[in-house]
Amino acid sequence: MGRYFFAVAIGDSIRFALDEYAGRVDVTWSHHAGAGHAVGTSSESPSSGFELPTPTCPSPPDAVRVPDLTVSIANGPTIVATRRSSTFTTCTTTAASDAAPKDPTDGLAAHAGDRMTLNLPAGWGFLHREGYDRPAAGQGGNIWPAVDSPERPMHIDVPVPARPGDSIAECGLWIVSLDGRVVGQLDILVRVTLG
Repeated sequence: MGRYFFAVAIGDSIRFALDEYAGRVDVTWSHHAGAGHAVGTSSESPSSGFELPTPTCPSPPDAVRVPDLTVSIANGPTIVATRRSSTFTTCTTTAASDAAPKDPTDGLAAHAGDRMTLNLPAGWGFLHREGYDRPAAGQGGNIWPAVDSPERPMHIDVPVPARPGDSIAECGLWIVSLDGRVVGQLDILVRVTLG
């Protein structure tokens, strides 16, 4: 399974369609503003009522690199979360990636009541999170309450899944560069084994 990237300059429209192993993936993106001008409305996630702030201008001089998000539990090891889709916007461009990775095989060990710490690299902060967990095998799941983080922390804690055995936690994360020039949404997967 691969990741597919595209960038759209303000004023352009694009439709991206792909048949993937897990099914059909369609991405449509359209902006209608003059070149070099900020979009006058904020970005909104289709799955949430949370609205990202409008990025400030000027845009960063280099292409936006999607940050790696690391996860740890208590004093245990730190792993890089498995990335799914992402969308990042500046005042002049939008870059999106859509991936359908398999569930991660490696993960973190936890005990009842532990919390996972999600970490962004320097220069980024969390704005909002949503998520759920499900058994690694079988059906069912738990939806987590949405939480805003207006203070833009680099680290946030989320509960580990409560069921014994292997679970997959999926988080939808809305983030911002600390200079405000890049806003984005990132989906991750983490395997957690509750023992």
